[in-house]
Amino acid sequence: MFLLWLAGCTTQIPIDEQARLDSYAAHRDKLTELESWQLQGRIAMSMEKDAWSATLHWTQTDAEYELRLIAPLGRGSFELRGGNQGVTLRLQQNKVLRADNPETLLQDNFGWTVPVSGLQYWIRGIPEPDVKVKKMLLDEAGRISALEQAGWLVTYKQYSSQGVFELPGRIELANGKLKLRLVIKNWHI
Repeated sequence: MFLLWLAGCTTQIPIDEQARLDSYAAHRDKLTELESWQLQGRIAMSMEKDAWSATLHWTQTDAEYELRLIAPLGRGSFELRGGNQGVTLRLQQNKVLRADNPETLLQDNFGWTVPVSGLQYWIRGIPEPDVKVKKMLLDEAGRISALEQAGWLVTYKQYSSQGVFELPGRIELANGKLKLRLVIKNWHI
């Protein structure tokens, strides 16, 4: 009798994988419809021998976005605006640079690139459409806990409820020697 009781205690109930996939599909579809939002938080970047952090303000209105990064004491602060008509980078002393995409603009001016095109999806907790997903792990609620896409490993450390949405609160991104950490303090839907 004792052995039967002990065996019953060690049996784990399998998670219903189909229910998790259905939850993910509903979650993804809801977040895909969210095309206009704002957030405030912190961003930290580290490379081999350098590190940098800033306050992040992101406004997304359909395909148009504005990212303002404000570094301590103004060192390294900039504004990135983009959309279907290209991208502008406003540096200190109002120096304005232009390019067709944000990745090229950041690489040419800072020597590193952040996948802004993918990040506008990843920051909501969904994969970038039309880009192959190499690996994706889901948590019990059907939200992405880890995503590998476009050469980046995106790890979701925390989600928070924002009205009817479950949105990331803390995200870590890694691509070789470049690592980013985003802590989102406020979402405005």
